[in-house]
Amino acid sequence: MSTYPPPYGQPEDPYGQPQQAYGQPQPPYGQPWQAPAQPAAEAYGYEYQNEYGQGYGYGYGDAPADAYQYPAPYPDPYAQSPLPPQPPQPQAQPQRQAARRPAADPYAELGRLDEDYRTSPGLRPLRSEAPVDAAQAAPDAEPEPRRRRRFGCCLGVLVLLVAAAGGAYAYFGPMLAKVGAYQLVPPGYFQGLASDPSNGMLASLGTADSALQQAGATPVAAAYVTHVGDKLPQLALFGGYGKVFTPATEEAAIWSGIGTVSQKTTEPSGSLGGVLQCGMGHANGVWMPVCAWADNSTVAMVMFVGQASRTDTPPDFTALSQRVLALRSVAEVKK
Repeated sequence: MSTYPPPYGQPEDPYGQPQQAYGQPQPPYGQPWQAPAQPAAEAYGYEYQNEYGQGYGYGYGDAPADAYQYPAPYPDPYAQSPLPPQPPQPQAQPQRQAARRPAADPYAELGRLDEDYRTSPGLRPLRSEAPVDAAQAAPDAEPEPRRRRRFGCCLGVLVLLVAAAGGAYAYFGPMLAKVGAYQLVPPGYFQGLASDPSNGMLASLGTADSALQQAGATPVAAAYVTHVGDKLPQLALFGGYGKVFTPATEEAAIWSGIGTVSQKTTEPSGSLGGVLQCGMGHANGVWMPVCAWADNSTVAMVMFVGQASRTDTPPDFTALSQRVLALRSVAEVKK
């Protein structure tokens, strides 16, 4: 058995006792020290073993193909199942597009600059040499709304008719007197229409009112509309009351003052007596049905503004006279 240090005469290891490799078993006490045998593969790394005892790792060659294999991915839940082959689709025929019209030349109307506008059809003079009517001078002007134009025409007709009637009243003033048995009180409502004291047509009757007052009568006017605030009334009443000596003459004066009248008829005057006539009055290119009555106390004219038109086709004057008698029965009351 060898001892440490070695006996006298044996050389010492200049580097001391060799160190045991980490993890190697120690020899039992008293056994001579032996260097452990190092495997050749250990010089290149450590050995790894799988569950079957097969080694692999650095220095032992390549690892098996399934050593580092990752688990298979989960199936895609949105993957579409393979579809059966589709039959070939017929090839669509190309559609022919309509030929585009060439864009109009914006300067075509100007013509050629070296041509005289008198001989060039495309060149127009900047200023007309002949006087042009105002209606033709601005053909591109936006027309007024139909209702507004109708209101203006009817207002002009109403003013002319009432002014003519007022002039007739003034001319035949001696036939009127302040004393009479009846007076005119227009009702607030008549056959579904409402009297509107604020209607603009009533404000244009000042001249006729003055003529009636000069003739010795008390003027009365009313405009009946479908809705309060409407500019165009459906029916208008204008007249006065006093003492009328000759109703027939006063009635004739009303129609003569209007001027152009057609389709005039004489209708029954009802229980209040007097004279009742209807006709088509014309002014400013518009025809309007008009009925007028006169008796010993009142003189009045009823204008059906809502039935005005561009033609003189007469309405049913019998039906209109019945409406006038109904209005007269409630408007002409005893004093």
